[in-house]
Amino acid sequence: MDKNYFVELTIGLYQATDVFPDEEPLKFLLRKKADQLLEELAPHHFSQNETLNLGEAMNIEQKIQSLQSLLKVAETREDTDSLTIFLLNEEYEKIKEELTGISPKRELGGEGEEKEESFSEEEEKKTGFLNKRQREIISLLRQEPNLKANEIAQKFPGVTNRTIRRDLEDLGRQKFLRRKREGSHVLYQVFPVDKF
Repeated sequence: MDKNYFVELTIGLYQATDVFPDEEPLKFLLRKKADQLLEELAPHHFSQNETLNLGEAMNIEQKIQSLQSLLKVAETREDTDSLTIFLLNEEYEKIKEELTGISPKRELGGEGEEKEESFSEEEEKKTGFLNKRQREIISLLRQEPNLKANEIAQKFPGVTNRTIRRDLEDLGRQKFLRRKREGSHVLYQVFPVDKF
């Protein structure tokens, strides 16, 4: 996902709302939200190397949820192409899924070394540092220690293996999990610490 993807998605939303009368408030609300998202998303390229500030990612995710609520309203209108609205909603959902896999931004420490942004326990509670799926992964590994990444992914239908692997990497960096090699397999275990 890159700038062109976000531009095309915004154009698609504009075209889908062309059928609304000019005085329709929903038309302007949808376009305004789409413009705001384009402005925030365009500078980013969603890839494995993507780093976004956690606050930015959460802010964008909230705006997408708001836009998706408006799309649901638009889908119920008679003059709307409900299939197009549904597809737009799916595309915004994909962006949201990418955002849940983003790890906290790294910053340079002394002598050019990377260091992870550290959050106090209080800040973790405020920001909801772990997303719901990451908390579920930890809960799952407490019940069934020594699972492989693909076994964990099977427990989350509709979520890509790549997203699960990113979650596992994030949890490992944050010292919630540790990796254990057993033959050619990598198994994941929860650290026995009171971080929850």
